[in-house]
Amino acid sequence: MTTKVKVQADDLGNVIIPTANPEIGYIRLEQKSNIINGNWVKNQRKTCLIFGKFDELKDFNFTKDQELDGQIIIEESFIPFNENNAEKEMKMAGNSGIPCLLDGQPIYRRQRYTTNMNEQDLLIQHNNTAQIKEAIEANKELNLILE
Repeated sequence: MTTKVKVQADDLGNVIIPTANPEIGYIRLEQKSNIINGNWVKNQRKTCLIFGKFDELKDFNFTKDQELDGQIIIEESFIPFNENNAEKEMKMAGNSGIPCLLDGQPIYRRQRYTTNMNEQDLLIQHNNTAQIKEAIEANKELNLILE
């Protein structure tokens, strides 16, 4: 079961969030779904940001929890979606600080809103599992030492 895409607000109830550039802002969207993968159910939460000029975002008159037609999809690629922000777009293994790689090549990830219901997630499976497990174990050991 997938919910409609909902407009989110910050703690103060603002739907349009300012950026460092006072002319630019963004709106945060969220969609929840339950996925059955084999015999396992997983709750999935997807979010994305819609950027634009502050005044133009206001013209949409979005309100908190407003439901939108469409969906949020995940796109993964070996090519950064934004060369100026490639590091931020890297697919990371949780909060391990380790990027997900396929045969040594970094995977880039973004989530975006679309009204095209025929679009689907485009995912790339990483294969640097051993490196990720080592980093997680090292982090656990470090936390034990610090306790």
